Amino acid sequence: MATRAIIARQRGDGWEGRYHHWDGYPPGLGAALYDLYNGHFQRDIGRMLAVLIDDHPAGWSSIIDADWSQPPAW
Repeated sequence: MATRAIIARQRGDGWEGRYHHWDGYPPGLGAALYDLYNGHFQRDIGRMLAVLIDDHPAGWSSIIDADWSQPPAW
């Protein structure tokens, strides 16, 4: 069973985000976002949000344990 979540940022008076289907709990998606921010994206939140939100309007099945050396959707 999926634990749905949203990867989002505040935009004006509201929020903008993308759907994330699997393992939306803090130890799953939360840990993956923390690791991506500190690792792959080297603490560049703008670039991270651009990839996770702007570049993928359909959302994500899962970013957990993804191989970020490959293009997304590989």
